[in-house]
Amino acid sequence: MESSTPSHTVFEIAFLDVGQGDCTIASDHLSRSVIIIDCGKSTPARRYLATLEDCGMKVKLIALTHRHLDHYCGFPDVLAHSDLSHLVSFWWCPSFSGDAQQTERCKAVLKHIYQIIQRTSRSRIASSELSTTFGNLTVEVLHPTDTGGLEVEIGMYSGNPRRDGRNDMGLVLRLTCSAGSQSYRFLIGGDVKAEGWKRILANNGDLSAIVFRMPHHGAYFDDSCLSLSLSHVIEAVAPSYAVISVGSTNRYGHPARETIDALLRAASVHRILCTEATRSCSGCACACAGNVVVHIDDSGLSISPSSQEHAQTVASLSTPQCRRSSSS
Repeated sequence: MESSTPSHTVFEIAFLDVGQGDCTIASDHLSRSVIIIDCGKSTPARRYLATLEDCGMKVKLIALTHRHLDHYCGFPDVLAHSDLSHLVSFWWCPSFSGDAQQTERCKAVLKHIYQIIQRTSRSRIASSELSTTFGNLTVEVLHPTDTGGLEVEIGMYSGNPRRDGRNDMGLVLRLTCSAGSQSYRFLIGGDVKAEGWKRILANNGDLSAIVFRMPHHGAYFDDSCLSLSLSHVIEAVAPSYAVISVGSTNRYGHPARETIDALLRAASVHRILCTEATRSCSGCACACAGNVVVHIDDSGLSISPSSQEHAQTVASLSTPQCRRSSSS
């Protein structure tokens, strides 16, 4: 399904290696538009954005899927060094929850982000749209569906989020790119867990996507009360490529063995790409796929690292989880 590296890129999406966190940057080359979704670490994002800005690209949309440090702590530095004069929208999730110290830290950083954006004369805070289009790219919010919850000042939401609301009230985004006669979908799963995916499945008839940025760094869920597991979500999305943004030294056991097993069993999945190898794959901290970059042009899709390059890296690991039998 992957083509050779395209000579003329229509669209590019990068899932950056930021350790245990997330940062996705998409660029539509027709409209010269850049979309930043989360920013867990500033250095990789600033480096990648610099290459886009050198090509005349402009940041048009910023999305913060939810308020956990590994998704937003790199934003202030990145925004302070980016040209935001063409910014159209800033999307954020509605909920605060957790311990008071974490919440106050979230508020402080988010207000800093807000102040940076406010200084941009052509920008506006526009968090209630459910979709927007830039050239060949359409960005949709699939979750949450209650837009009223999004129309609040940062830090002022007073609703009652469900269990771990920062995750289950977070954003899930779908990006659709048109190139020639083809259309490609990318699903960005945030950290949404069972309750959120239950709503997403109920409200969307077709969730299929060629690339699925797996939710919550590859954590697995199986909620008997909701009769829903991550395996059901993978089946509904039917991705060809599964991307897991994960840190080598994370203490949460990400990605879960059950998640890798579910992906190995899924008939649609051709490749599993983790940004970093974890202790279960190798005895040390090291990159695996690193930055995962998808290029699209009229001839098709290509991914960096290539299958061959990635296979060589995986082969160098002592116990790569994505290469074992799902029945082992």
